Amino acid sequence: MADMTWNAWIDSLISNSRNLKGEPQIDKACIIGLRDGGLWHRADHPNALILKEEEANKIARVFRGKEIAPFVNDGIPIAGHDYVYFDGDDVVDVVAKGRNASEDGIYLYTSKTAIVIGHCPSMNDQTLADKTISDIAQKLKDLEL
Repeated sequence: MADMTWNAWIDSLISNSRNLKGEPQIDKACIIGLRDGGLWHRADHPNALILKEEEANKIARVFRGKEIAPFVNDGIPIAGHDYVYFDGDDVVDVVAKGRNASEDGIYLYTSKTAIVIGHCPSMNDQTLADKTISDIAQKLKDLEL
């Protein structure tokens, strides 16, 4: 599914996360397929959050199963780091949110066919980052994606 147009979605996500000072609150992001964990944008995008294949597969499997217990029990594996699950929902939308030891935030939202993942450094506005990632996932849903 990797296509240059999906790079624009990553650009939009980063741009839309800007605070009132114009500073982006998300520094890295990715969109992976819900079915197979495959990357939808180019891996060489400058703001790509690079997942290991086994991480992407686990994330896709958990979200497909609509049961976040594996994240609660084992954490959320992202780019070689384990994030402690701290919030989410598996009833209406499957959502997972995590923090690592340095308090960086990771936010994962699903659409019908994709998982949008964004990384927010610890000193940034976690609430704005969360909302931005949720909004991008909703736009994908609105497009039936």
